[in-house]
Amino acid sequence: MAETGTWQLLAAHGWGSDHRCWEGFAPACEQRRWTLARFDRGYGRFAVAQPGWSGRGRRALVVNSLGLHLVPPALLAAADAVVLLASFARFVPAGDAGRPLRLALQAMDERLAAGDVTGLFREFRQRVAEPQPVEHLPTGVEDGPVPPAGLAQLRRDLALLGSCDGLPEGFPTGAPVLIIEGGADAIVHPLCREDLRQRLPQAPVIRLEGVGHGLLLPGLADQVLGWLAALEESP
Repeated sequence: MAETGTWQLLAAHGWGSDHRCWEGFAPACEQRRWTLARFDRGYGRFAVAQPGWSGRGRRALVVNSLGLHLVPPALLAAADAVVLLASFARFVPAGDAGRPLRLALQAMDERLAAGDVTGLFREFRQRVAEPQPVEHLPTGVEDGPVPPAGLAQLRRDLALLGSCDGLPEGFPTGAPVLIIEGGADAIVHPLCREDLRQRLPQAPVIRLEGVGHGLLLPGLADQVLGWLAALEESP
C-alpha cells in the first residue's frame, strides 16, 4: 500500500535532451523523500534508460515537451497524476497554419542526415531557452558525440514530432493533470497549446509569462511537487 503523502516520480525529457534536464527536481524530491526515476532516449553519450513504477508511493508522471509521446502506454496508463511541462497533444497545427513548422522539421531532418548536429543544436537550444539566456539551459546531447544509433533515434523522434495528433495511447484521462506552459514559448505553437487545454478542460493551467519553452524558472520543481502534495489533501 502506498504511504500517505509519498509519491514516486517518473520523468521523461523531450526531443534533443537527456536525463540531466531533471537535475533541478532531484533536491526537491530528496527533501520530501520522494523517489525520482528518469528516462533517457540514448541520443548522446548516455545509455537508453526506461524505468518503471515501483511499489512505493503514488505514481506521478512528469513529462517535458515530446516526452509525453515517448512514455510506453502501459506506464502512462498506470499514472495516478500527470504533469505536462511545455507539452502538446499535436505539435504541428492543422492546415495552412502548420506549413511553416512542417517545412522546419523537414529542414532539421535534412541537417541531421547531413551530419550538422552541432550547428542544428546550437540554433535549437537558443530557441528553447529564449527569452532567457541559453547558458541557463541544462546541458543536453550537444556536449558529446552523437553515435549512429543516437542520430537514428533523433530522426525517428523528429518524425514523431511531425506526426503526433492527439493524446497518446494509454493517457490516464481519469487522473489529475497539471499543465504548465511558457507564455513566451517559441517551440510549441500557440494553437497547439490551446489544443492541449481544450483536450484536458479539467486540468489547471499555469502560464508562466515571459518564460520560454525551457521553463527556466527557479522554484518550478517546488511548484510541481507542491501540486502533487496538495492532491493528498483533496477530498
